[in-house]
Amino acid sequence: MNVHIAPLTAAIFVTSAVVAYLVYKATAKARGQAPGTGGDVVGSIGSGAAVFAVLMILFTGGTDEQDAIPSAPPASRSAPQPFPASHQPSDSLVGHGTTVPLESATTSAA
Repeated sequence: MNVHIAPLTAAIFVTSAVVAYLVYKATAKARGQAPGTGGDVVGSIGSGAAVFAVLMILFTGGTDEQDAIPSAPPASRSAPQPFPASHQPSDSLVGHGTTVPLESATTSAA
């Protein structure tokens, strides 16, 4: 199975990963700890995600060529038609054949 990823999207992802790595290294160096330990992992992932989101919005419009609002349906579609009388549900299907007229149901509330 092949998954096609647009080259621009891949480049934006690689850029955000490099930014996340640089932030991680900078926070490890700022804390004065040994290289490879003590970097801010959460901050670096957050900064990488923010860079990815901003670059996607700037370069692709954020929608990846999809409309935010779906287009109207074609004009050739007709409105739904009611069922013909021969296909209406019978009284035996609704309430198992026992129906109460609306007038008697509302006036006999004692």
